[in-house]
Amino acid sequence: MPNYHATMKDFGDSMIFTQGRYYEKIIDEKPVYKKFSGENIGFERSNVKELCASKKIESAIFAVLKNYINEVGDCTPMGFDIPVYVYKINKKPDIDISDTAKGDFALIEEVRYRNLESNPINSQKCLEIQIPDNVLLDIELCYLYSNGGIDNVINEWGEEVKKAIKYYIKNNQYPKNILKSNEQFKSKIKQYI
Repeated sequence: MPNYHATMKDFGDSMIFTQGRYYEKIIDEKPVYKKFSGENIGFERSNVKELCASKKIESAIFAVLKNYINEVGDCTPMGFDIPVYVYKINKKPDIDISDTAKGDFALIEEVRYRNLESNPINSQKCLEIQIPDNVLLDIELCYLYSNGGIDNVINEWGEEVKKAIKYYIKNNQYPKNILKSNEQFKSKIKQYI
């Protein structure tokens, strides 16, 4: 089963990943919390470079856009569509944390590849798309402090955003307001306010 890695830079029709980045520390396929005075304050940082990917295209797009928000510190729409390039990986991952209950790993269906320097990952571009910039705010709303969710991740909202991304891929339409596009979900949002 393929996995997908999305970027905001076009690397051409194929890409060989030879370098990773440092992400959350994973031991025995479980993320490790950082603790302070007995309280969880995020995740420990790994000392192993990895390539993150997702099990579905819409999850990979969600993940790269959330990483963009984290890097720039802003989810304000930019006034133009966002280019996203998705690369398909046909190699079994070293780590599968897509079913962990911590953080947003299940939401983005995350898998990881290790040892890229000695075991590069080949990929093929399978999608090139311009995503409307209002998706940034929808993604960030998944991470607001709330009375619900897991580790302050509102998974139900995230799933609706991923459905909207998938719909956009197929139909070239993204809802201006996800709440209006999904009346069934609208009543549930109150539990998080």
